[in-house]
Amino acid sequence: MAFNKSLTILLLCFVSSLYPIISPDFFIKFPNHYFVETGTYQGNGLLYALLANFPEIYSLEIDTELATKAQDLFKSFKNVRIVCGDSSCILWKVIKDMNQSITFWLDAHNSSGTYLDKNTSLLDELEQIKLHHIKTHSKAL
Repeated sequence: MAFNKSLTILLLCFVSSLYPIISPDFFIKFPNHYFVETGTYQGNGLLYALLANFPEIYSLEIDTELATKAQDLFKSFKNVRIVCGDSSCILWKVIKDMNQSITFWLDAHNSSGTYLDKNTSLLDELEQIKLHHIKTHSKAL
């Protein structure tokens, strides 16, 4: 089912109000050109990144079903890219050519027990970020 931008934002605001863990105000504190999230889940981080006006937004999700749902939900936003894959392996491929500072929301974790042999990809993600030529990124863990 395709949604327009206004309906998508309204729907996500409703869902996000049920799970108020983060907010756009949090992301506004870390303004960079790029926003990169690991662990898309239901798209709350993407919504907040959109509301914080990041020019380019990437989200990595290991679960194919969740990635596909997010791709459908956010397809009208040309600045949002959902990448399906294990962030502990593909984060570097996503960020290596980015030429400006990045705000990272490192939130990938094993919530279903299906995909990972570890609870979180955090250490692997930090190692990949360390390889980047820009050293002034913002990281929220």
